[in-house]
Amino acid sequence: MTARTLLGQLVKCRSAVAALEFALIGSTLVGMTLASIEAGLILWTRTALQSTAALVARCATVGAGVSSSSCNTTDNAKSYAVTTMQNYVPISGVITTADVTITSVTTCPAKGASGNFTMVTITSSYWSSLPTAVPWLSAWNSTLSATACYPT
Repeated sequence: MTARTLLGQLVKCRSAVAALEFALIGSTLVGMTLASIEAGLILWTRTALQSTAALVARCATVGAGVSSSSCNTTDNAKSYAVTTMQNYVPISGVITTADVTITSVTTCPAKGASGNFTMVTITSSYWSSLPTAVPWLSAWNSTLSATACYPT
């Protein structure tokens, strides 16, 4: 059998066309599915950070939260932030007390308002494993932050 005859038979053969089409389209669909999941996780984490920052700003200002001593000091308010964030994202270490900054300010950049405010800023390294699994995503800036103010 010559190479020309073998090539002619290969071109006429349709038995593996479905497998080839699935291999070409399936890899794209898997990538798009993973990207959609990753985008959802990013949005969920950003929303959880923002909600936590707002709750901690209120708690640090008012001085009460879940219990009467949960926010009576800055350290307790930071611990309250870690606990609250773990209620949203049940993975330990998403934020630590070092990631929470509580300051008194006269202008709230998040609201663009003047006055006396307690401002809480929370930063978190994004905790998904996809940026390490896909090499070109590792260059992506994976730090998320949220800022909230509460009037004093």
